Amino acid sequence: MEQVSFFRASFPSLVNRRVARWTALQVSVIASLGAVGVSPALLSIFLLVDFALRSLLGPNASVLVHAGRSIFRFTAKRFGVSEELASIRPARFAWLCGLLFSLLAVAGVFSGQALLTSIALGTLALFSGLEALFGFCVACYMFGWAQRFGWISPDVCVDCRRP
Repeated sequence: MEQVSFFRASFPSLVNRRVARWTALQVSVIASLGAVGVSPALLSIFLLVDFALRSLLGPNASVLVHAGRSIFRFTAKRFGVSEELASIRPARFAWLCGLLFSLLAVAGVFSGQALLTSIALGTLALFSGLEALFGFCVACYMFGWAQRFGWISPDVCVDCRRP
């Protein structure tokens, strides 16, 4: 069995979309709670740290991804659900977007701008909720359009190109 280092960046080429959806559900719940005023400082910082670790070190560094994997394994055993693999490139872009929204939320907390915090967390909750419930990743969709307009090289993700 291969030893995994927590502090060494590790980005697989593929991600399990079903794990991503379970992870997105957790993000949606946490962000929703923060948006309505349940410990917004603590939850914003937690999301910021989780997205930063995920963006910089890979999915193995994320507590929420580990929980999502555990939930997926449980549902896979119980209901026979199989993996659904996809390129990691759009997911990495989505993690950076999550990092940006959680950074805005933390900035709102520390500057006393409760409305900014609520809007940032609410937007994060909405986008991650769309991923969790419908499998629609807004950031992944934007990634495809960015490729189409030439802002991101088509060679970065061949599977992500839009017709």
